[in-house]
Amino acid sequence: MAAKVQIMNHEALLGIYTPEVREALGAYGAHLAEEKGALEDRERELEEKLEQYEDVKGLAAAGGRVGLVKEEIERVKGDIDKLEAGGRG
Repeated sequence: MAAKVQIMNHEALLGIYTPEVREALGAYGAHLAEEKGALEDRERELEEKLEQYEDVKGLAAAGGRVGLVKEEIERVKGDIDKLEAGGRG
């Protein structure tokens, strides 16, 4: 029984989908496949750019930390100089 229903369904679809419609659907399917490929390529490009931005952001943060460490070093040197100057006088 199920096979008969499938045949009837197939025959009905053949009546609805003329050769022209099937051709158009095939062309549209090919177009969608091309667009999907293009979007996947674009997604990969954007992911690579995001990784680059994250690397730069990480470097900037590291640079900021280096600056803070340098400032702390200078403060400590200043404290040492004050202690040394006070101990001599």
